[in-house]
Amino acid sequence: MNYFFIFLCVWLSIEFFLWVILRWLRASFQWLIMGSDESPLLNVDALEKFAKKGMDSELGWIRKPYTTGKEKGRAGKSTRFTVNKYGARSNPGFDDKQSYISLFGDSYAFGRQVNDNQTWAHHVSKQIHQNILNFGVGNYGLDQALLRLKRESEIRNPELCIILVVPETICRIQSVWKHYSEYGNTFAFKPRFILKNEVLTYIKNPINTKEKYHNYKKYLKEIRKNDYFYKGKFSKDILTFPYVISLTKSCKRNLPLIFSLIHAKISRNNDIKDKPFKKVLNNNHLISKKCYQDEYSLNLMSALINESEKLCKEKNSKFLFCLVPQLQDIQLIKQSGPYYKNFFNGLSESVNILDLTDVICEQDDFHKCYTHDVYGGHLSKYGNQLISKVISNKIKYIMNN
Repeated sequence: MNYFFIFLCVWLSIEFFLWVILRWLRASFQWLIMGSDESPLLNVDALEKFAKKGMDSELGWIRKPYTTGKEKGRAGKSTRFTVNKYGARSNPGFDDKQSYISLFGDSYAFGRQVNDNQTWAHHVSKQIHQNILNFGVGNYGLDQALLRLKRESEIRNPELCIILVVPETICRIQSVWKHYSEYGNTFAFKPRFILKNEVLTYIKNPINTKEKYHNYKKYLKEIRKNDYFYKGKFSKDILTFPYVISLTKSCKRNLPLIFSLIHAKISRNNDIKDKPFKKVLNNNHLISKKCYQDEYSLNLMSALINESEKLCKEKNSKFLFCLVPQLQDIQLIKQSGPYYKNFFNGLSESVNILDLTDVICEQDDFHKCYTHDVYGGHLSKYGNQLISKVISNKIKYIMNN
């Protein structure tokens, strides 16, 4: 009996110690998730701001007309963006000109971390003397880009529609609540498509009003059912009591992350402070790589790309799908080879596909193509200029054939 009591006291002491350490680390690092993250409280003031500036009932979030933004980089240098009356990013010198090209996609389409006159879309406009309406939105998946393309095609009928996304979009199209794949991104509820008997089936955004945000817990059962990452990632990474057991189950991911976080807490070196988030990014890209080996994920990607081209054909528009790798993609490719190249090469036999991976990999120093800021780095001014030349040539070819 005494031995059991001693064991119980030791075990509870360890559990309490772990609880204190984990709460301390979690307070400044949202990607270390604990039990409270199963259904986190939403900040009311932040929700009000999101509702006014970015909430969209269909797409989840959007860049609203006549809005502006500023982003401060690690070195203290700021970049700014402006959204015009159409809800597209401002294209200096071209905004007043008629547009025959519409662009959709994620933050790499939008041009995050550079100014309006430094995006690749702006450079392309100057090279082909055409205005491009840039409807890119940060963190969009291919599914949201397709839905935005469909919405805008009801308003205007461009000669060419471009979708540009990062390879990680293969994960984003399987998400309903981004919090389950990008921990802490609690306002990001979205629609998605699933494949049933090889046919795309649309699942609308489950949290599409401000009132539903306040009561989102009522919808969690359905959200979890339709979000691959709840069981595929979130449930595996979460740390709950008893912490010894959950740490043991998730040791491959969480133990290195915890040690890295403790090191970052006591260090003043920015490289060391960056390591925990870099570990998160690297893990995410390994999941993306795994999806490119999964038949369902590939079939869903193919269906969404084909549906985008089909929609354009119905509107007598031409279609171009562009892929731009993130910095972590390039690093992973350098280590283990081009894990998504064969898939997109196969699609290019029937769809206009432009994979810009080789363009960046062929650079003597591919790092200069990226900004190296806190979110893993978007395309730098150099990177935007580099890909703009290749995209311009592809656009000229498509428009002339």
